[in-house]
Amino acid sequence: MCTSTGLIPAQSFILNLLDKFKNRIKYNEMALLTSSLNSLLSLQILNGNVEEKIYHSIHDLIRNYAENFKEIMKGVYVIKFRSEEDWSNLIDALAEYAEKLWENKKIKMHFIISPLTNSSFYNGWLPRKKWKELIEMLEEI
Repeated sequence: MCTSTGLIPAQSFILNLLDKFKNRIKYNEMALLTSSLNSLLSLQILNGNVEEKIYHSIHDLIRNYAENFKEIMKGVYVIKFRSEEDWSNLIDALAEYAEKLWENKKIKMHFIISPLTNSSFYNGWLPRKKWKELIEMLEEI
């Protein structure tokens, strides 16, 4: 059951607690339940001069296929998708980009992406602000 904000009551409760104790809590271990089509992507540039323009290109690739995304740590993204086709197309685009990086610059990029799901838990230890951003992004209507 969703509230008028699009959050399930437990998520609204968690956000209210975070706001209440925002001056005392900097990091939270939290489990986040979401009902949107989403996936977790992790990638790493293994060698070469890791230029910011490589990460900007990766962000552009993600934007082409994602409804929304958040980079929660360098190279780690929670991505909200509109369809399974967009998820599959992003995988193909990332593989092609990784291949081109190697062929043109001899830079290795590895990535792994979780299966697309519409009901998953994210557990971790992140800054309170990151949890709030993730909840809001994944539960947008």
